[in-house]
Order: sequence, then C-alpha cells, then structure tokens
Amino acid sequence: MKKQTVIHVRAAEPEDWRALHAILTAPAAAAGTFSMPYNSAEVFRRMLAEPGGDHRLLGCVNGEPVGAVILMPQGPARRAHCARLAIAVRDDWQGQGIGTRLMAAVTDLADNWLGLARIELEVFVDNAAAIAMYRRAGFDTEGCSRGFALRHGALVDVYRMARLRGIKPWVAPAVAANEWV
Repeated sequence: MKKQTVIHVRAAEPEDWRALHAILTAPAAAAGTFSMPYNSAEVFRRMLAEPGGDHRLLGCVNGEPVGAVILMPQGPARRAHCARLAIAVRDDWQGQGIGTRLMAAVTDLADNWLGLARIELEVFVDNAAAIAMYRRAGFDTEGCSRGFALRHGALVDVYRMARLRGIKPWVAPAVAANEWV
C-alpha cells in the first residue's frame, strides 16, 4: 500500500528563494512556464525580497518546497475583480498531487479572502496534465493564441483559460454575420 503524501501549503518567505529557483529552473517545469530556463538564483532572491501585491504560495512535503503558485491581482479599478495565475511543480514531484493541492489553496484564497470573480491563465496547448488540472479546478478555455511563446526554438500556441465566479455565462449577441467588424 502506497503511503499518502502530506502536502502542506504556506506563504513563500524571502528565505525560500533557493527552493523557488530549483522549482522554476528544472527542465520540465521551465518548459511549462513562460519564464526563462536559465534565470539566476538572484532573480528569485529579489522576487521574494521585494514586497508587492502578489500572493505566493508553496507546496511543501516534509518541509521542503516542491511546488509554487503565484496569484497576481490585476487591479486597481476596472480589473480589481481579476487575477492572473502561474503555477509550477518541481520535475521530480509532478503527477503526485502537488499542483492540485496548490490550486485548491489558491482558489480558496481568491474566493474566500480576496473576493475575486475571475482568475485567468495561459497554458501551452500540449500540456495535457495541466489543462486537465485546470478544468478540474473550474477553469474553462476561452480561446487559443497562436504562436504565443518561443519554447525550444519553436513558437507554441497557448490556451487562454479562466475560472469565473458569480459572472453570468456569455451569450452571443443576436446580430447578423455581416454586422461583425
């Protein structure tokens, strides 16, 4: 019988910069994000040292950070109800529930503490595991952006996905096809 992995989620602290660097520069994790694969550790030290409005959470196993999620509020004013989301799990921990646990924590934060109505993200169209996780967390595909980002020397498409809370579903306006500009 396989032992259950206990995943603890906590806020990222300034001293977590080395762990964040390890998570986001691992080959598979870096290929699934929009960050550069060879960022220096100093980039992550500065990111965690500088205060800001982003919410950074870490998924930890036995006290070791193995995954990270960042919720970036888009306010003020007309986009105050929205946030962007980025998530990554260290290569050796992918497929073990870390991402799902981080998604549960960040959506709880968005819904019950920040009052956000919309969380949005982009995901590479070939990242089936991430797309499935996002759908389980309530995200819908809103569109596809062709040639969105360069990865391994090729332009890759992404899906734009969003999780909406308290927003009515979109209904196409009743207009003739020749009225669209």
